[in-house]
Amino acid sequence: MLLFYDFAWVSTRMNQQHDAMDAWLAGLRADKALVVLEIGAGTAVPSVRVLSEDVARRYGGTLVRINKSEPDLNGVAGYSLPLGGLEAIDNLVRG
Repeated sequence: MLLFYDFAWVSTRMNQQHDAMDAWLAGLRADKALVVLEIGAGTAVPSVRVLSEDVARRYGGTLVRINKSEPDLNGVAGYSLPLGGLEAIDNLVRG
């Protein structure tokens, strides 16, 4: 498990995943809509929130933020669902 100040962290796998995501984003077709689905990312350690917002902005995507206690979109185009993850997914599946 990675914790703060874990100097034994080996970043090889993480770097591979970032490279794969960057390549996927670079290959997005302009005629397709991007939706960024974020579930439960909070502001205490905002790395996922910042990434979701950045990707939605840079690629003209729509952010769907599912977070019961911190649902704000921070000016990003999208939808805020102030629900728990399971409840939100159940509601989305049921339509």
